[in-house]
Amino acid sequence: MASFNFNEDIPQSTDVISQSQPELLQNFQSIDNIWNEDHYTFESSISSDGQHKQVRFPANGTAGSPTGLQSTLYTAPGTADAATSQLFFKNSLSVLPISLFKAYGAFTVSGSTITLANGSNMGSPTYTSAGRYVINLSITLPTTSYGVLVTPWTPSNGGFPNITVSYVIASASQFNLFFQNTSGSSAIDVPAFTVIVLQV
Repeated sequence: MASFNFNEDIPQSTDVISQSQPELLQNFQSIDNIWNEDHYTFESSISSDGQHKQVRFPANGTAGSPTGLQSTLYTAPGTADAATSQLFFKNSLSVLPISLFKAYGAFTVSGSTITLANGSNMGSPTYTSAGRYVINLSITLPTTSYGVLVTPWTPSNGGFPNITVSYVIASASQFNLFFQNTSGSSAIDVPAFTVIVLQV
């Protein structure tokens, strides 16, 4: 972010405005320029003038102690990686890790082919055998202490058998999924499933 010059003691009651004009002009220019940082400028002539383009946190902050309906959005060191900032929301009751979600993927399975339909921080998956898939993350997480939520898709006619799902974390960028029928006697492919990866 750029630095801005501002003459906070201008004008004084004893100042001659014509003499203070350069400092006053600089103040107005600085006010205008600071709005250009992460905001739609006043000169853009659209309904978004003055609104945020993005919110930038230059450093980790201290949340304070909100009461009543007060709340705070701030960054702090992550639990898994203290060298990386994570986003938190704090109200009068608790602290919630907003950046808890680390990856998401929606997958389809057809025969022995598994395809990533859409997702975030997901690499190419691998079909190893019926009901057994290797899921890769495109960005390695700080540690292997993460959780995986899996939701298999089943047809609405109820003809598809109930499914149990388990996973094994292989590394900070890879985990294995296992789909079985409820009896646990055999692995079974599912036509589609979603995955969410969580880590604080």
